[in-house]
Amino acid sequence: MEWVPVVFITFKLIVFGTGMFFAIKWHYDQDMKKKNEAKKQQDNNADFLRSAPPGTPSEFPDESVAQRKARTRIQSPLDKKLEAKKAAAEKVSRRPSRWPFSPSS
Repeated sequence: MEWVPVVFITFKLIVFGTGMFFAIKWHYDQDMKKKNEAKKQQDNNADFLRSAPPGTPSEFPDESVAQRKARTRIQSPLDKKLEAKKAAAEKVSRRPSRWPFSPSS
């Protein structure tokens, strides 16, 4: 009867190891599925904006093709950061001085 604990412990390790493997695999697959769906949705949105037929009335009727491409392009994260910095710099430059008599005036 000394073999019973050895068999049960071995069986338990095999069952738990298999369960852990499939749990990790399932979570990894779900993460990949979400990433692929998000990327597909982003690509579909960009394609929809870019693929409007030439005769389609635009929200911006006076814009040229180049302006439309510039408006609908996908921005990289670096471009977004640069635009945010430019917007922040413009906001700071437009801010009124705290002092009633600034040295530059």
